[in-house]
Amino acid sequence: MKTFCILEQGGDINDPLTIEHKEQFNTEFSDFYRLNWKTDDDPNAFIVDKDCIWSEGRSILYESVPKKYDYYILIDDDVKFQGDDVALQIKELLEEYKPLTGTFMDYFHSTIREKGGKVRSYLSWHFREMRHKIESKKQRVFPIAMYDLACQIFSKEYASCMLPVTHHGGNRSLWYAQYVCHKLYPRKNMCFADVHITNTRTFPHEYDTKEHYEELGAKDASSIVNKFAKDLYDPEDFNKFNNKSLIYEMNSNLYDSDVDRTFIDFKEKDFAKIYNVENEDYINRQAKVEKNASIN
Repeated sequence: MKTFCILEQGGDINDPLTIEHKEQFNTEFSDFYRLNWKTDDDPNAFIVDKDCIWSEGRSILYESVPKKYDYYILIDDDVKFQGDDVALQIKELLEEYKPLTGTFMDYFHSTIREKGGKVRSYLSWHFREMRHKIESKKQRVFPIAMYDLACQIFSKEYASCMLPVTHHGGNRSLWYAQYVCHKLYPRKNMCFADVHITNTRTFPHEYDTKEHYEELGAKDASSIVNKFAKDLYDPEDFNKFNNKSLIYEMNSNLYDSDVDRTFIDFKEKDFAKIYNVENEDYINRQAKVEKNASIN
């Protein structure tokens, strides 16, 4: 077993960040895998599945890689990891704190350059009401309810119940994984502040379109979220995760709590406390590897 692997998807070829990720994360305790959803000519791609949508890409990657890791870290290919020896840093944090799911300290580049042409970075949207706390208290690790899905950590136990995605779509189709952890083990959904990442681009997935949602029998991203909610025992509670103001408040309130370092062997029976795991959509969920899929 290795500690973790990085699962990246994108549509470019030889992007500098992809090359950087390969160098950072192919180590004795971690590996790097990439899916390209646009072209067969990507020399860095482990798997190609042209025209898959965002949640399918993450699900395909998870199902296709060897199951020899304690953690799976799903990222978009525009995520930049800051600092030296970041793979070892991540390994040590995961082994010490044992999250079920989580993320790292997330920044994004402003599209407005400062004088002199410098690009300024800001804390990501989910930290909006926490900036003062983060800058003054400087906690290394803290619980979090909700965060941007540019980067998401899954323990192998948690991934086995959350993936593949049940209702496919854009990035909101994976919000449920954060919600489930927050409801059942709120101190096991963690943000690791010692590892800084930057979301360097803000373009939507090429196939996150009205036409692709219609192929899925949905109108838009919100209707995908509602498909998951219908099988919760308290669907109205899930709706607050569509309200960013409440997300800011939940994250800010959690910041002062301690994380739980104990190992949780998450099982489907845990998920069943809040969700009907006997519904056909969950039982029959698939990564949806459909057209032109190939593994190198």
